[in-house]
Amino acid sequence: MEELYEIYLKKACSTSDVNEAIENMKLALMHAKSKVPKHVFDFQKTNGTMWSEKNARAYLMIKGQLGYLYEVAGDYDNAISTYEKLLELDTNDNQDIKDKLIPLLILRDKNDQAYRYIKKYEENESAPMLYNKALYYFVEKDKFEAKLFMRKAIDKNKHVPEYLIGIKALKMPIKNQFEPGSEDEAKYYCNDAMMAWIGDKKRILWVVDEYFGYCERHDVKLDWSREFVKEVVEKALFNKL
Repeated sequence: MEELYEIYLKKACSTSDVNEAIENMKLALMHAKSKVPKHVFDFQKTNGTMWSEKNARAYLMIKGQLGYLYEVAGDYDNAISTYEKLLELDTNDNQDIKDKLIPLLILRDKNDQAYRYIKKYEENESAPMLYNKALYYFVEKDKFEAKLFMRKAIDKNKHVPEYLIGIKALKMPIKNQFEPGSEDEAKYYCNDAMMAWIGDKKRILWVVDEYFGYCERHDVKLDWSREFVKEVVEKALFNKL
C-alpha cells in the first residue's frame, strides 16, 4: 500500500503546472515529515545528521525536490531558504544540494553567502563545485583563482561549457544519476547553474574563451571559430546583433 507522501509525490511529478506541482510537493513533504521520529528534528541532538535516520530520507529528498520546483517557478528566495535548511539538517550534503545553492546565491547577488558554502565544502573537488568556484571568483574579479578553478573544472568535465555556451542543446529529461565527467553530469549541473552563468554577458563570454583555450591546448578541432560562437551567444542571449 502506498504511503500518502508517495501519492502526492506522484501527483507533483505528473503535472506540467509548476504551481500545482509545488502544492502537491508540499503535501508530500508534510506526510513524509509525519514518518520521521520527532527527536530527529532536535538539531541540538542530531547536529545535522538527519540523513543517517533512514525514516527521514524521504522527507529530505522531497524537500530537495520542492526546492527545485521553487527554482523552476522563479521563486529563487524560497529555493535558497529550502536548500539552506536542507544543509542544516544534512551537513554531509548527501544530495549535493550545495551544487544547486551556490549558483542561486550568486544569481541573487548573495556572494558572501555563496562564499560561506564554498569554504565549508572547500575540500570537495567534484566538477560542479569546481565550476561553482570558478563562477564565484570570476564574479569577485579574482582572475587568478577564477582561471585556476575553471581549468580544473574543464579537466574534470569538458562537457559543461558545451551546454553553457549552446554548442549542445540542454534537453529534458535530466538524469539525476551519472558518472563523474559524463555528459549526464554536465547536463545536471547546467540545468541548475545555467541562469547564474548567463546572467551576465562577461561571464558567459569568458566561458567561451576558456573552452576554446582548453580545445587549443588539447588539439581539439571545432567546427566554429571563437568569434563566431561569441557572436551567436550574444545574439541568442543578449540580442546584440
